[in-house]
Amino acid sequence: MAWWKGKAGNAADAAADFDNLVKDMERVLGPDALETLNARASLALFQHEAGNSDSAVAILTALLVDCRKGLGPNHPQALAVQRILTSWRRTETETPQPNANRLARPPGHDQATLSRGRLSKPSQGPSQPRPGS
Repeated sequence: MAWWKGKAGNAADAAADFDNLVKDMERVLGPDALETLNARASLALFQHEAGNSDSAVAILTALLVDCRKGLGPNHPQALAVQRILTSWRRTETETPQPNANRLARPPGHDQATLSRGRLSKPSQGPSQPRPGS
């Protein structure tokens, strides 16, 4: 539900929901569970989309340390977090553009994204339109 709140444009409420969810998941599943790490990534995403860039970068920086420690430095999750963090840091130093809070992914660009609360690998080339769209 938190994910859909954010996707519907209510990033601040989604971030608050994910903050509570992360606390519960850490207690029940443990801080190193992949599901917990994904929830932390979603928390960072919606903090970023809500305009709380400093908080989002801090969350993602801590998440990167934990991913590298628990999963290894070359694990796809750790690499995806690193790419997102690098992208956000680069965006902070550039001139603000419309929708700068969103993760941009030009066609063919090798950048991880968050999809439905999970980190995903970059797509293989530009996506094809659906029939009838």
